[in-house]
Amino acid sequence: CIAILYLLFMPESLTWKERDFSTNTKGFSKFINGLKIFFYPKYTGFSNWWRVWAATGVICIGIFSAIGGVEIQNYFLYNRPLQWSYDHIGYYSAAWSGLMGLVLLIVLPVFVAIGLSNAFIGLIGSVCAITANVIIANVKTNWEMYIAGALQSMQQLGFPVMRTILASLVRPEDHGAIFTISSSFQMVASVISTIVFNEIYKPETVISGHKINAGIAFWVMASMWATSIPLILLLLFCKQRKRSIDVEEERPLLYDESNSSYGSKNNNNIQ
Repeated sequence: CIAILYLLFMPESLTWKERDFSTNTKGFSKFINGLKIFFYPKYTGFSNWWRVWAATGVICIGIFSAIGGVEIQNYFLYNRPLQWSYDHIGYYSAAWSGLMGLVLLIVLPVFVAIGLSNAFIGLIGSVCAITANVIIANVKTNWEMYIAGALQSMQQLGFPVMRTILASLVRPEDHGAIFTISSSFQMVASVISTIVFNEIYKPETVISGHKINAGIAFWVMASMWATSIPLILLLLFCKQRKRSIDVEEERPLLYDESNSSYGSKNNNNIQ
């Protein structure tokens, strides 16, 4: 709700030279433009439209799986097979959070600096997330959990690069609109995830001779992350056709706005 109110009443952060005054991007029209981006292919062109859905799908799948992991991780660590103490869980969670920050502050800029594409960086994040969840689903010792936590922190790579792809597919005037609508989808995914994984997770135990495996929830997470791989591969290998709107080629995550030709009616991308 806050994002939608911001979209309706706050202007985009663009200079006068960057703004396109040929379109109406004020107030309620911005919200309508956001709906058009997702539900009216001609607004951005079909080549951009399916990429918007693919990138948003990758983000929502990641949110669904990541929120699920956060919701049940402490329960999992406290019960069998690891049976960690509350202090141990607290130290692990703090270290894991710090490691996720380092991934975004150090690893991501390094990948960008060496020239990896946004989609390929997202692919690395998803593969690491799948591997981490498979390890956790079968974990027996503390060191396996530490390795899994390190790999799990790499899943953060996918979120900023997919948002960068989204930004490259629309005009600057539509950035607020596309991020507001995509954030709404992400919120729905997080709510569903909280319900689903709290229902799926059951502590490891033996009932009437049948063993209940606590790792089943992490197999589900690994499977969800795996569904993002085809979408990322489409973004990675499908060449983009000439755009029907005034946007430039996909820009890297570290981008110099001062050199941008966004918003110019003489943009070289449209001749």
